[in-house]
Amino acid sequence: MEQTSPTPLTSHARRGHQIALVFEASVKRIFRSFTIEIAQPEASTNNGRDAVQPIRLVTKDGWSLVIGWMNGAKGAAELHTLGHVLATSKARFGVELAIPPCEYMRYLDEAQRVLASFEISVNVVAFVKPAVAPIANKPETLPFYGLVAGAAVLLAAVAIACGGQVDDETAASTQPLASESTEAPAPEATPPPRGPACDEANACSAGFVCCTGDEPCAGTCVPDCRTHARPCPHGTTCGAEGVCLRERP
Repeated sequence: MEQTSPTPLTSHARRGHQIALVFEASVKRIFRSFTIEIAQPEASTNNGRDAVQPIRLVTKDGWSLVIGWMNGAKGAAELHTLGHVLATSKARFGVELAIPPCEYMRYLDEAQRVLASFEISVNVVAFVKPAVAPIANKPETLPFYGLVAGAAVLLAAVAIACGGQVDDETAASTQPLASESTEAPAPEATPPPRGPACDEANACSAGFVCCTGDEPCAGTCVPDCRTHARPCPHGTTCGAEGVCLRERP
């Protein structure tokens, strides 16, 4: 059988591949519970038009969240602030990922340094809040994923310790502690991944159920919490249909 040789990379694809390798190696040891991945470009980037490479934050369980992108052909990149990432994870998974602020600030600093070394212009983007605020959960069901205290003095102290600044969305998402204790809370269960879309015409595969109603996962297949080994995320309970439902006030 005749073997086909791999398609040679174009100049834009080679540049994107090189940047991705250097970027991942530079930020490899910043996070203790997450890794950073940049999607590799195709062999041909259509003369640079298809050179966008998403930057993803990946959990130990293999679930990922896009936290920016890079385009080596156009020399441009976008990085998301911690507040942006927390808000996006809340909207996608129903809870915020437990991302240590100091680690994320070090990542942003290193990411900008690496991209600048390849003459790539970086735009750091904060989360744009919707015009209509969503209905808030009960205070006791809101997950604590931020700094160890909600006071402004402690926020400033952490920013100084990290060698950077805490963006407005991160500060707004931080919940105050009920006491003066400085011990961080135990990590919450990692949110379940979103599966493929589902409706009356598209059923879910075995072990999954279709999430409906006004839940964040509505319209997608999620693991059946009645049989799945992983517990429901903090602030939710397993419903009769096998979907982790938010606790209502």
